[in-house]
Amino acid sequence: MRSNSRRETLLEAAQAVVAERGGGGLTLDAVAAQAGLSKGGVLYHFPTKEALIVAMIDKELDAMDRDLEAAAAEEAAMEGVSGGAFARAYLRVSVAEDYNGDCGLGGLLAAVASDPSLLAGYRARTARWQERMRADGLDPAVAEIIRMATDGLYYSTLVDAARPGPEELPAFQAALFALSRAKSPHASSTDY
Repeated sequence: MRSNSRRETLLEAAQAVVAERGGGGLTLDAVAAQAGLSKGGVLYHFPTKEALIVAMIDKELDAMDRDLEAAAAEEAAMEGVSGGAFARAYLRVSVAEDYNGDCGLGGLLAAVASDPSLLAGYRARTARWQERMRADGLDPAVAEIIRMATDGLYYSTLVDAARPGPEELPAFQAALFALSRAKSPHASSTDY
């Protein structure tokens, strides 16, 4: 097995451990057992639990970045819609995750349970997404409403708490998409 594929196997095992035991249940021993490797095999790639958690978060955020870029390009290419492409991409990608609660954010849960300072990279990345959304041709307040509502849905799904049911989700999404296409009260008529 190549080193890079073993590293990926360990990250997947860590995700499975968090899904099964919660963020507080992530240990290097549990990851080793889940991956069918020795603890030394885990330590070769991740010398500490904190290094593993940061790698989990980076992998999750890199995947989100790739998905956001692809979705934003599709949204920007749509005719007749000006502005809001990144907001719609953010909504599409965030809600496209498995609506049954497996949002792929085991690293975040583990960081919150273990050491919130490990969230520094996550905070920086989400700040960039927030700025990009605010500069995307929407009224900044509308962009923030879309982002916060989307994040609220995502995180309520992650922890399975007070989220819209599958029958309510389409109306929720439609309302947010409508906001992302609305003319800004601050924009001139030539902007749209």
